[in-house]
Amino acid sequence: MARDPSAYHFIVGSMNQRSFHSFSNSGVIETIVSDLTLPENVIVLGLTVDSTKKCLLACLHSVAPLPPFNALVAYDLRTHRRLFQFYLPSDPDFPIFYIGYGLDVTNDVAVDFKGNTYVTNSVGNFIWKVDEDNEAAIFSRCPAFTRWARCLRLMRTMGQRGLFC
Repeated sequence: MARDPSAYHFIVGSMNQRSFHSFSNSGVIETIVSDLTLPENVIVLGLTVDSTKKCLLACLHSVAPLPPFNALVAYDLRTHRRLFQFYLPSDPDFPIFYIGYGLDVTNDVAVDFKGNTYVTNSVGNFIWKVDEDNEAAIFSRCPAFTRWARCLRLMRTMGQRGLFC
């Protein structure tokens, strides 16, 4: 869920409809984006509003049975048109299959004051950075991202979850 301060509403992404919806403080819900060009199995995880660029940024992740898909997508908040979609790369130095689980998972997104975008990878336990030139790269890796996850086998595939800039 993200807050759009310019329109005085909140935005949520659907887990199964490839859409985004706004709701007001009075409970009125409106579909603002329905993007059927996204893969059928995509789910929306993290959202944020870039107030400077007046756009909605969303983390997209796919689920089985279709192939893995991790991307950052942006929509103009005024026209509701897609501005871009970036596929986010895996870490070539640490293949996810090494830990026995298998997928990168885009989880949350934040924007800094310079316009750089940061996206967490909950399974790969790193952070991607998309700079102002729209170049995506792995920005940060840290053992602290997996410190507690190693304690429980069930939680082994979960690392950092949220971002705030």
